[in-house]
Amino acid sequence: MREKSLESSLTFRLAEANVSIRNEVIRLAGLAALCRHFEPELSEKISNEVLDPLLSKYLSIE
Repeated sequence: MREKSLESSLTFRLAEANVSIRNEVIRLAGLAALCRHFEPELSEKISNEVLDPLLSKYLSIE
């Protein structure tokens, strides 16, 4: 019984962490979009190297 409770607790914590990660990826996407106005080349590099993989992994956007 204790193992099931621990498993449920860990599953809940992972779900909470996933929500937090998704929110941070969305914030990062907003910052990258804002940077396009000031530093288009740097913004493009950040999007390609950092943001796109995170969007694919955590938001299922390709």
